[in-house]
Amino acid sequence: MFQVITAMHQNIEEDFESVCLEAQVGATLDNVEKLVEEKTIDILYNDKTNLASVKQEMSRAKKDEIAFLTNMLEVEVEKNNCMKAHIDSLKNGRVDSLDTADAVEKLRSWIPNYG
Repeated sequence: MFQVITAMHQNIEEDFESVCLEAQVGATLDNVEKLVEEKTIDILYNDKTNLASVKQEMSRAKKDEIAFLTNMLEVEVEKNNCMKAHIDSLKNGRVDSLDTADAVEKLRSWIPNYG
C-alpha cells in the first residue's frame, strides 16, 4: 500500500512539473515577483499612477484661471471705455441729466456694497 501511495505521489508530482513547464509558470512567477519587488522598492509608484490625473487637474485649473482673468479684463476694459466716454462728454460740455444718472448708476454697480 505504501508503495502505491508513493508511486501515485511521484506520478502527481511529475505531472504537476510537466504542466508547470508547459504553462511557463516559473517564468510568470519570476516576473510577478520582480514586479512586486520593483513596486515595493519604488516609493513613487503610487505617485506615478496619479501623474496623469494631476496633469489634467492642473490643466483644468489653469484654463479656469485664464477664463476668469480674461473676464475680469473685459469688465475693466468696458469700465475704462465708459469712463473715457463720460470724460469726453464732460470735456465737450454735452452732459445732460440722463447721461449723468446713467453714469452714476454704472459707478454704483462697479463699487461693491455701495448703498
